[in-house]
Amino acid sequence: MLLSLVILVLCGSVLVKSQNCSASIEWTAPNSNHDCIEGYEVCWNSTSFDATYSNCSNLSNDTTSYTVAEDIQVCVEYSASVVVLGTDGQRSPTIEFSFTYTSPNDVDLLVNTNITVKSSSISLEYETSYDYPFCGLNVTGCFSSDDILSECISMSGQGGGLDMAADYYSLSACTTYYSTLTVTVISVSQSQTITNVRPITTNSTNSTMIQLVNVDDVTDNNATISWQPVYEGSPCSSGYSVCYLQENSTEASICNSVDKELNKIQLLNLTSLTDYYVTVGAVFPDGTLSDKVATTFRTSVVLSSIAEDGKIEV
Repeated sequence: MLLSLVILVLCGSVLVKSQNCSASIEWTAPNSNHDCIEGYEVCWNSTSFDATYSNCSNLSNDTTSYTVAEDIQVCVEYSASVVVLGTDGQRSPTIEFSFTYTSPNDVDLLVNTNITVKSSSISLEYETSYDYPFCGLNVTGCFSSDDILSECISMSGQGGGLDMAADYYSLSACTTYYSTLTVTVISVSQSQTITNVRPITTNSTNSTMIQLVNVDDVTDNNATISWQPVYEGSPCSSGYSVCYLQENSTEASICNSVDKELNKIQLLNLTSLTDYYVTVGAVFPDGTLSDKVATTFRTSVVLSSIAEDGKIEV
């Protein structure tokens, strides 16, 4: 009888692309007298929701491998069997191996999502990928926020081209909402469920993102700049830009990038007794700036010592 049976599934650089995958069957010849072996019967079977396919071939006794003449597809169940054929007409017990090529563990590869975002609305469109025509799919898309309970839509079917859409209105500007997409991928005898949560932030109503800028803790060479954003945490921005220069200066401003979770920065190495002009603006994800809010301040005198009579010496 056969000592072992192996099915090798060979794919291209992208494993999830079924058209890049092929299979071969390899086995070890029995230890018995080679002259007693007429050859091998190799059968390859595939089962999907659509059909069952079977193909058997008789191979010579000097062959120990067989290349499958079809692409390996996701969500299709495969099995292979090999029987030793004796010269006396006897058949060995069947050695069989089966497997299912499972789907990718990535929702975005299974379902394409198109998102349209405005300041008070979000539109979501879903369509299943055509890359997995033999998979049964149950898709549920839910929309929620910290203040809104989940609103869900669903679709079921097989393969690509299934689509659904939803529009959500009267949303708050510059606020983060969540799109949760759950996909159950089904083959003939097994299923797999994967979920992806995507944060989506509405746009600001306009380009005003900063309400107020303050200057504190001014010394001869330092100052702290703080600001109050229009939207708490400024979720619709990627951060802030704080720029400053000496008033009436012809040089370019010095600008600092600040994380959107922060709302203050300390300016260092300033010149004493000098007027400075400061602007603060939010940076949108596309790199553009919001309206800037400006303020001015003057650094103090350098305090070198205090004389015995209490007078300040500079």
